[in-house]
Amino acid sequence: MLECGMFLRRLIFLLYASGVALVVCASAQQSADLANLPAPISVYFSASTARDEQFSLDPTTLRVVIDGQQVAVTDVHSANKDPLLFALLIDTNISMSRQLDSIKRAAIELFNQLSARGGQGYIGFFDVSTGLSKPGTPADAATLINSAQLRGSKAIYDIIGRVCNGELNRRRNAQFPRRAIFLITDGEDTQSRMYGRQALEAAQREGVTIYSLSLGLRGSGGDDFLKDAAKKTGGASVSGMAVDLEVNPILADLNRQWLVTFQPAGTPDDKMHAIHIDSPGSGISFSAPLKILLK
Repeated sequence: MLECGMFLRRLIFLLYASGVALVVCASAQQSADLANLPAPISVYFSASTARDEQFSLDPTTLRVVIDGQQVAVTDVHSANKDPLLFALLIDTNISMSRQLDSIKRAAIELFNQLSARGGQGYIGFFDVSTGLSKPGTPADAATLINSAQLRGSKAIYDIIGRVCNGELNRRRNAQFPRRAIFLITDGEDTQSRMYGRQALEAAQREGVTIYSLSLGLRGSGGDDFLKDAAKKTGGASVSGMAVDLEVNPILADLNRQWLVTFQPAGTPDDKMHAIHIDSPGSGISFSAPLKILLK
């Protein structure tokens, strides 16, 4: 009887030890699997409803599709409190002479509003020989903008490409994942060496959103470029043909920005991939970059 009891105790001990070992092994395997997962990817996009009603988004209802394959969304939140690094690029070409005063007023107001929201920004003009300035205060920005003179050259594509690869470069500004270009222009280019598509590819590669206050005629080549820039980068283009340019529509579009984080299906390959974001049946419209860099 004593031997039988000892045998049972040993059996129970062995079963318990085996169970613990299995749990430890499973936990270790799970930790290893998590360690081997690629780093999550985050992308800024805009969302709105037809009547601008209040709404919320959550990972369970938001769908992100990369190259036709749905991926796991881990987080989504409004971007309104995310720090913004921006470049305000202003058209002072001689073709803008009749609207120059309105352009300057709109540029100053836009810089002031973005700064009031905690944004840090550069100011530049569409002259290939002129670099960007980083005013310390809105007052410094106003002085810089008011002193701008009419210029003969206009290289919009070159400036966009240079800013995306330089001042708003992804690697240089790791503390500012939210980066944007704001354009006040008719969109017409007269001097760039870069093609428009190359400028927009640079914006997509560096994760820069493009917003514009379009001064061009609807349907013109310049206006079409600005709309294309907004579509391909998840931004917005607002017509500004009135005498007093209105910046509130651009700010309203900025307020609609969100950040989604997802787990890529495979290992990022440092290449561009198609992305689609939606929420089926929600009645919400989405504007996201057409392509993103998986890095």
